[in-house]
Amino acid sequence: MSEPTDAAVRTAAAPARADGGIGRPWLLGYGAAWFGYWLIILLPPQFMTPHLIGEIAPADKVDVLSYLLIQNSVVVVVCVPVAGMLCDRTRTRFGRRRVWALGGFALAAVPYALIGTTASWPVVAGLMVVVSVGAAAVLAALSAVIADRVPPHRRGAASAAMGVPQVIALVAGMVLVTMLVTSLASSWAAVALLAALSPLPFFLARPRSRPPSARTRRPRRWPGSGCRSPAPASIPTTSGRCCPAC
Repeated sequence: MSEPTDAAVRTAAAPARADGGIGRPWLLGYGAAWFGYWLIILLPPQFMTPHLIGEIAPADKVDVLSYLLIQNSVVVVVCVPVAGMLCDRTRTRFGRRRVWALGGFALAAVPYALIGTTASWPVVAGLMVVVSVGAAAVLAALSAVIADRVPPHRRGAASAAMGVPQVIALVAGMVLVTMLVTSLASSWAAVALLAALSPLPFFLARPRSRPPSARTRRPRRWPGSGCRSPAPASIPTTSGRCCPAC
């Protein structure tokens, strides 16, 4: 009797794998979460911060904007690796990525909403430090979702769900703060509220995902067969051939 080929093994395993649960609803929810992140990150340097500093410190606008840009960049560069490391080590009943993403959104949205109400640029700088720390936590958590949850054959779609909202957030955000909400204080609050609401469907309306265990993450090569099986290592072999799942 001829032994099963690798192609046959992959065909047999395909029905169980399907799309890994990464369908259209999942992608839309994941994209909405990224939409909230891009709102927080893209709108301030593009329009909102120059407009604000032009109102509260017109004489020093260029210097203040340069300082804020450097400050926020340094905070993000320092905080993203730290947030990623701590996120990996977090163990809670609510999951690790969910806690860091929602906590990061909350940490960023509250000071973000207050920025438009202040008339002192040093206070703005302090609030933006907190916003950048929260955004770093969101970035670390959302980026790791693909590696944790998405099977290889769906990672292109998940990456698109991460990148496309960047353009949508910039366009929609500019329309929001230039045409719909023109008040300085209200525009910052509106963007903060929209960004805080965007990830809720993804993180609260789906079950907590668990990363694959170490035993089933990679296929096992069974002795004497040349066949790779997706079955766990605990399944015994028969007659030196492939595992029964083959």
